[in-house]
Amino acid sequence: MLELREGGSSCFPKLLVGVNVGLALVAAIIALLAFCQSKELVNKGQGIREESSYFSTLESHPRVTI
Repeated sequence: MLELREGGSSCFPKLLVGVNVGLALVAAIIALLAFCQSKELVNKGQGIREESSYFSTLESHPRVTI
């Protein structure tokens, strides 16, 4: 994309290349934030499953009180 042609000019205007690179960086930041949020949701979901299985084992073995 930044390949130089004869005479030292590139095939795309520098402004267009700059806008393209800027938009790619914005897209990468959004993708990184979405990935972090999805990891957080997965971790919260696993924590809820662990707690529910813990309580279900407690309920299946009730304490005997005298």
